[in-house]
Amino acid sequence: APYAGQYPESRLWDIKTVLAYGRAAGHIDHVPGSFVFTTAHLKHRAPLPARNDDEPGRALPDEILDHNLALLRPSMKAGHRAQGWTNEDYAQLRQTIYQLLRDTGRRPGEITALRRDCLDVDPGGGPVLIYTNAKANRLDRRLHITAGTAAVITTWRERVRLLRPARGDGYLFPQLHLADPYSDRHFTADAFGVIFRQWIDSIDELTALIRTADHPAGIIDRRDLVAYSLRHTWAQNHADAGTPVDVLAALMDHRNLRSTQTYYRIGHQRKREATTASAGW
Repeated sequence: APYAGQYPESRLWDIKTVLAYGRAAGHIDHVPGSFVFTTAHLKHRAPLPARNDDEPGRALPDEILDHNLALLRPSMKAGHRAQGWTNEDYAQLRQTIYQLLRDTGRRPGEITALRRDCLDVDPGGGPVLIYTNAKANRLDRRLHITAGTAAVITTWRERVRLLRPARGDGYLFPQLHLADPYSDRHFTADAFGVIFRQWIDSIDELTALIRTADHPAGIIDRRDLVAYSLRHTWAQNHADAGTPVDVLAALMDHRNLRSTQTYYRIGHQRKREATTASAGW
């Protein structure tokens, strides 16, 4: 999937810097000068555009996605399925991954790598999700979840235990590969990312919301129609519900509040509510 925001420009700048260093240090003298960037090119970096907080963020219309959840299913022939798996099993796997991304705000790789023993309870008896924050190298992170989300996990876990009874302590979402049907590896975030984009493209209700050159009034940048944006959606929903930023940072497993604040926008409604509330001071 294409990258959004300033990420592509920043990476291109990094490449320019490396090439300029190589030219200045004499490491790539054999490369034609017409190909290599020089230090002169580094003087013309375009300024980063100012962030407009009034523009929509990367949150997705999850109510539309939920309404079209039944479309998140494969259309494969029997010969293309892993042994013992049906199209309904494949559909349930995909839909469960989506539901957990939507309900927990975890990164795609954190969900696809969940173990089957990923459920626990807190001191009060409420369900807790145990996952690994691979990005920050933090193991056994604990996230409070709802009973409904725990039920989604339990339902799929019981199903996958029937499909792979010898893998009781393995991954919640096993890799499905015909060449290695009993692989001990897990379903990958990249694989789900491709599936997610195909699903998005099949939802007609989203067409009118996508911003294009011919339809500038759209509220969604097509580059944001990726599975990772469900993390932004989850954060935006919390912000809209009034979750304090320090609590949201803890829920997102962030150590820096500024990281958390990049995941949501303060909309006009909340600004108006704050203004109205302060009028009586």
